[in-house]
Amino acid sequence: MNERRHPTLDDETPKFFWEALETDIADTLRYQEASLYFKVFGWVDNGITPSKWRDVLWTITDFAYFYHCPESRDAFARFRYDYLYQHPLEASPSWQEVVNAMDRVVTDPEHLPDYLNLRRAHEIDKSTWVKEDYWVAYILRLLQYRKKIEKGHPADMDEFEARVYYYSRTVGYENPFYYEWDASDRWAAAYLLYAKLSYERDLFSANYLEEHPEEALPEDVHPAARDVVEEREERERERREQARANFRNHLINRHHLQATLRYVLSWH
Repeated sequence: MNERRHPTLDDETPKFFWEALETDIADTLRYQEASLYFKVFGWVDNGITPSKWRDVLWTITDFAYFYHCPESRDAFARFRYDYLYQHPLEASPSWQEVVNAMDRVVTDPEHLPDYLNLRRAHEIDKSTWVKEDYWVAYILRLLQYRKKIEKGHPADMDEFEARVYYYSRTVGYENPFYYEWDASDRWAAAYLLYAKLSYERDLFSANYLEEHPEEALPEDVHPAARDVVEEREERERERREQARANFRNHLINRHHLQATLRYVLSWH
């Protein structure tokens, strides 16, 4: 790969997540303004207060490249194993519900390390976790990853993290994404991580239902799963309509053939 380009997972260019965001407010993202995106979609109770907010200087594209990384892949794999496999079609929590849960988690120093990927999975008691906790764990883990790149030392990083670390201090030195983060940066990134996880969760639910068409939908069904069912039902209706049309055409053709045959036989 070009070493001047930001290191990414498998040297791929991130495209699906951040391109999907553009469908929400295309005019805003024409300039890739992460601040405006947050203010339109991410402003909720228990989050950052207007008096403490400042517009962040980095873009959604910066975010997408940074988080197209092994840590993001592994965080989703953990989320999938711990939560999605047990609740593949359950509706996702709202951003407000996730923020409320995050507020609870960060004020509990005893259990906060459980959400920051600072303990091994088998050392964490998740018996009391509700679905919002799994979303909080994904978000806080990836915020902690960004903090590690900012504050850590390459000797304590794996090969990929060290590459990002050196990129941020050479080619990416003037990129505002690598300036020291404050609360505004973290809140904007937290909401984008929520949006990223929502997108990946939508894909999982849609694929799961395609592979398990017999699965009964729960009352609290995820919208993506309902969309798949509705599309499948529409395809089935179209198939039945086509089958009926084909049958009618077959009868018409048969009738014409019989009429022609009778006409030909009448000549003799």
